[in-house]
Amino acid sequence: MGAPLSRGRYVCEGVYSFADGTLIVAGLSRFTAPTSSAAVTGGTGAYANARGTLASKTTKTGEDVIVTLVG
Repeated sequence: MGAPLSRGRYVCEGVYSFADGTLIVAGLSRFTAPTSSAAVTGGTGAYANARGTLASKTTKTGEDVIVTLVG
């Protein structure tokens, strides 16, 4: 029998949509992890060719997400 799904690592991809474009992110995470990180892999509109990082932390009131763009 394998390990429970809560111990697995998952590839996550996401798109954040804003009025002036979108940001595309990809990273590795766990369902039970209180923090995760991802790479900003691109975007559209004002975020075309965006690069950078995303850091996410689950808090008691929800989720805090910080995106840092470079270049």
